[in-house]
Amino acid sequence: MLKKLSIFLFAVALLVGCVPQKPHEDEPQQAGPAVADAQAIRRTQSRIFDTSDEKMVLSAAAETLQELGFIMGENRPEVGLVTCSKSIPFSNAQKEAHNLGTTLGWTLAIFAVSNTITVVPNAPGTVALDKEQKIRASVSSSHMGENGERITVRLIVQRMVTNDKNGTTTAETIADPQLYQTFFDKLAQSLSLEAHGV
Repeated sequence: MLKKLSIFLFAVALLVGCVPQKPHEDEPQQAGPAVADAQAIRRTQSRIFDTSDEKMVLSAAAETLQELGFIMGENRPEVGLVTCSKSIPFSNAQKEAHNLGTTLGWTLAIFAVSNTITVVPNAPGTVALDKEQKIRASVSSSHMGENGERITVRLIVQRMVTNDKNGTTTAETIADPQLYQTFFDKLAQSLSLEAHGV
C-alpha cells in the first residue's frame, strides 16, 4: 500500500510540475516589448536616404528583395508600399529539430495502478508536423524633412510556419539586425546613396 501511495504521489508531483504557473499579482505584467526595445527594433528596421524620389527608392527596394529570393506581391508606390514573400519547405532535419518536444508522437499517461507507469502513444495521424515557412517582407516609405527632400524606408520581415494540417504554428516578426543591415547595405549600393540610421 505504501509503495502504491508513493508512486501515486510521485506521478501527481510530476504532473503538477508540468503545469504553467501564474505570475504573482504583485509582479509587473508585460504586454509586449518595452518602449525602449520597440524603438531599438524600429531603428534596426529603418533607414533614411538623401533623395526625394520615392518611386526610385521603392523600385530599388523591390529589386533588392528579388535579389534576396523574394517573389513580388503588392507594389503600390503611390502609397509607399512594396510587399513580397518566399516559401521555404522544411527539410526532414529541420522538421525534426523544429518539432522536437512538441510532436514526438507520445502522450504520457501516468497511472498509479498495479505499481506501473504506462506510456500511451497518440492515435495515428493526430500529430501535426510543420511543413512550410513563409517569409513576408514589407517595405514602406515616407517623405521626411520640410520639403520632403529625404525618404525614410522601413523593412519589416515576418515568418509564418504552417503545418501539414494547414494550421499556423508560428507567426513572428524577425528581429535579426544582420538581416536588416544586409538589406539596407544592398539597397544603398543599388541607389548609390548612403543610408543613414534613424
